[in-house]
Amino acid sequence: MSHFRDSGSILREYGNAVHQLYVQTSRVRRLQLIVDPYLASIASDARVAAFDGTTLTLTLTDASAAPLATRLRYAIPQLTRSLRNHTEFHGLTDITVNVRPHPGTPTKAPPERPPISTDTARHIERTAQYIEDDALRKALESLAKTARESN
Repeated sequence: MSHFRDSGSILREYGNAVHQLYVQTSRVRRLQLIVDPYLASIASDARVAAFDGTTLTLTLTDASAAPLATRLRYAIPQLTRSLRNHTEFHGLTDITVNVRPHPGTPTKAPPERPPISTDTARHIERTAQYIEDDALRKALESLAKTARESN
């Protein structure tokens, strides 16, 4: 007797996490099909990220997404009115647009911080003595110590 189950039966089994993920994915795909014609001339690369019943979140991941996001933000009032005509978006009140880097895009290293002078480190250390918040005082003391050790 095999303990393996058909993947279709797992997807249809109500209440398990896989079923919930399947239902949510199917819903987002359905919403994407509704949104696509409206976005074709504005930002065809926009993807439905979420819809909570009132707020639709769209995500752009294109390298040149910033100008598209701006165009899309200007179109939000008209897009909202148009989408409300669909039963799925009847409660839509807001659309948010997020710009995310493409998963393969290398991230920039943060700029190198200028060193903290010895005088500044002493000033930070003296200031820390008067701080009542333990976490902040310890953070300032740590910063001063790191600055002294790097000089």
